[in-house]
Amino acid sequence: MDALTHELRARGLKILYEDRHPYAGGPDHYAVFFEDPMRMKVEVVASD
Repeated sequence: MDALTHELRARGLKILYEDRHPYAGGPDHYAVFFEDPMRMKVEVVASD
């Protein structure tokens, strides 16, 4: 997730909920929320 977040930032995509990243979905929900080039909200979740 950290590598993906780094790549998204490098490509200039907006990371959503920066103040709670990577636990914006809750303490047991490791994910990145971002806005794609068409301004669609995307969530990628890490599994155990």
